[in-house]
Parts: sequence; C-alpha cells; structure tokens
Amino acid sequence: MLPVPANVDPALRQYLNQMQEALQVQAGHRGDPLDRAVTHRDFEGGMYVGVGGSGSGSSGSGGSSGSGVGVRPDRDKPTAVPGAPTNAASRTTIQNVYLTWDMPPPFWYVTITEVWRSETDDFDTKEFVGTGAGGIFADVVEPQSTYFYWIRHVNEIGHSAWHGSEGIEATTKEDPEWVLDAIAGKVGMRELDNALSAEVDKIEQHGGKWGVRMTVDGYSTGFAMNNDGQTSAALFRVDTFGVGSPGKTGLTFAVDGNRVVMDGAFIKNATIKSAAISDLTVDKLTGNIGNFVSANINNATITSAKIAGELRSDNYVPGSTGWILKK
Repeated sequence: MLPVPANVDPALRQYLNQMQEALQVQAGHRGDPLDRAVTHRDFEGGMYVGVGGSGSGSSGSGGSSGSGVGVRPDRDKPTAVPGAPTNAASRTTIQNVYLTWDMPPPFWYVTITEVWRSETDDFDTKEFVGTGAGGIFADVVEPQSTYFYWIRHVNEIGHSAWHGSEGIEATTKEDPEWVLDAIAGKVGMRELDNALSAEVDKIEQHGGKWGVRMTVDGYSTGFAMNNDGQTSAALFRVDTFGVGSPGKTGLTFAVDGNRVVMDGAFIKNATIKSAAISDLTVDKLTGNIGNFVSANINNATITSAKIAGELRSDNYVPGSTGWILKK
C-alpha cells in the first residue's frame, strides 16, 4: 500500500492515515492477527476459522484442526500485561511527529501500542489519536505547534502502565514558505526598494571603505564594505535581511535573527547536523539507523532483522501459494 502523499492537506492526511491503518489491520499487515478479516479464499483454502483454539468452528477438507486463524500456539500466548514503554522519544518535521519507543521483552507480548495526545502537558486532557506497532508511530499535525504524547502497550490480557506521567513533548518545525511571507511583511521590501532607488545617487565613495549607519533612540544598525585591493568584505548589522526581485512581492532569500530561509536552493555539497524534511527524493541513501512508518523496497540485503509482525511473500495465499513467517 503506497504512503499518503506529503502534499495532502493536514486534516485530510490524518484521515487517510487512519483509513490506511484500518485497511492494513483488516488485511493482516499490522496489529494483532486476530483482527484480520476472514475472506472467501480462507474458506476455499480449507483454513480453520475458529478463534477459540479448541477446535470450535469448521475446517474445510484438508483443513487444520489446531488453533484458529491468527491464534498463537499456547506456549506463545501472553500470560500477563506487557511492561511499560521505555526510551520513548519524538522527532518532528514540518507537519509530522514521529514517536519511537523500545518494545518490552518478550516483544510478542505487545499487540498494539496506544498513542494519546494533548496540546498541553496535562495528563487529564489527553485524547486517543491512534495505535502503533513495531516501536514507531506517525502523527500528522499543524506546523510550528507543540504537542504532548502518552503511550502504553496493549495485549489480550490488558494494558501496560503509561510510559511516564509527563508527556513526550514534540514541536513541529516552521513552514519555510510561511516564514518567507512573514519576513517579507516585516522587512517591507517595497519601502526599502523605493528608498534605495532614491538615495543611491547620493552615496559618496571614500577611498576603499564605505558604510552607512542609522541610529534611532540609541539603537544602531548599518552596512559596511571594504576593499584593500586584494580582498573585499561586506557586513550587515541588521535584525532582518531579505533579497527579492524588483517589482515582485515575496522574498527569495531571508535572514531573520539566527534563521536563514530560502525559497529554493541548489547545493552541490552540504553537511547538515540535524534536518527535518517533509518530502525527500534521493538517488542513494546511506545511514546507520533508520525508522520508517511505511516503506516500499525494490531490492534489499539485510544482515540482521527483528520482525514485529509477520514476514510473507507477495504471492502468499493461505493454504495455497507462497510462504509466511509469523513472530
């Protein structure tokens, strides 16, 4: 199933994510196998469809008289509630919050992990937002907003304790397009453009140095240039700086305090310590640790893997073709 496009409206994206999760649970691709929908092919393939594990129900010809569809063997059935989530943390992009946590041993004791959210760090105001599996959950929210999350594991016996009393804090990033528009309004590009056009002929050059300083109520700002015949330098002392095309609204490049915002950039080589990217397309990706909510992989070489749910071939049909490895 393809992931929901990143450019979808946030409210619609959350609805589509929840619909996708419901379909994946019914298809048996995530969550507890007991929640998988039974199809006509299951009956035709002679699969036993009872859920009690005691032989109730019917098994077609050649069917199994053992445990029901999705029921674990007795030795693997949970006998207690799972332990509380540990090492819960959050990472954010512009409109997404990614929660991660460690699964308690044994990991098959956890059926799902409930995720609750609030706009304040108040346990009593939290609301249920969804369930995650395999130690990760994605929540589509608003840009430049702060949320608090509480999580707990659930299995057929009951639910675990919460990860903690304090919520997991997550603040989404600012949308660069919105920041550019806001800075453009603050800078007043048209007013500055008119002022520069009117005053440029009055500038007098003094040797290899030139500067302009403006002081209002003791607060100084300015611009200076220097050229010694070998090297040159230019320095702005301003709170907000912007570059835009003459006669056009909006900014192409802006500096606001300690932030630099660009409408578009072509970078040959970049070193970035931390990045939040809404949509990423690459020719080659190399990394040490990765967490993915949904992935379509054409070809993979895996040295070591831990599967939270099931591993199956793309032609798997119960009782007919393909193969499946259950946890």
